[in-house]
Amino acid sequence: MVVKDQSKDRAVVTISPIEDNRKARVSELARMLGDRTAKSALAHAEELLRGN
Repeated sequence: MVVKDQSKDRAVVTISPIEDNRKARVSELARMLGDRTAKSALAHAEELLRGN
């Protein structure tokens, strides 16, 4: 998961692995698809991960 925190003239990026946490993977994919709480984005994220 990539998280960017920007304050004033500085940006800090934190990267955390999520490969072993399916719920986190689904949530992150749903976020990239538009909204991590939307049922449609969550369903699409699940569909994308079905092959893995």
